[in-house]
Amino acid sequence: MRRAPLVHALLPALSLGVALTGCLEVCPSAPAPDPFVPVVDQLPTEAVFCADETRVDFSDSGEALPEGTLPNQADLNFQFNTAEDTQAAIIEHFEARGWTRVDTREPAGERAVAFSQPELGSVLDFRVIDETPAQNPIKNRRVHAFVELSQPPCLELVGQRGSACLDNTVVACVNGLPGERIDCTAMEQTCVADGSTASCVAQ
Repeated sequence: MRRAPLVHALLPALSLGVALTGCLEVCPSAPAPDPFVPVVDQLPTEAVFCADETRVDFSDSGEALPEGTLPNQADLNFQFNTAEDTQAAIIEHFEARGWTRVDTREPAGERAVAFSQPELGSVLDFRVIDETPAQNPIKNRRVHAFVELSQPPCLELVGQRGSACLDNTVVACVNGLPGERIDCTAMEQTCVADGSTASCVAQ
């Protein structure tokens, strides 16, 4: 899975405002991107989505992305004081809602945790930027994070293009999300996957 950039690369694109809570915002707030709408009610109330123009690629470049790029990724602000508090709150929140923690890691400069919910068919992978207010005073009570959404059968294809089989159907996968489908049954064929590529094969 690709590594999130340091938040310093994001700062030139940020604009400040004051939220209704009185907290400083590190990015303009926005509604949940379309792919996240089915799970938005599952997110902590302290999570605020950033507007598209400040979304950042999960690569080392840190360049802002045009609208519609990487739809399964989004930037968030969390209304907590520290990355440690944010990670702990995410874990407590999702475990209380019955999600299963599938990964916890702390790469350099980040605190990351991922959760799976089979009923929703989704995996949410959070990467919280580990930066204290002392390092960046404007971010008091605003912790920046990235979230990535994946859905079956594309969970193993995050960060790449490919295809997978689901119910004898070829499903195109783009960045962990299902897209175009081809029904192999309608062609009296069988869906066969070979690595990151699936196809309909004559029986």
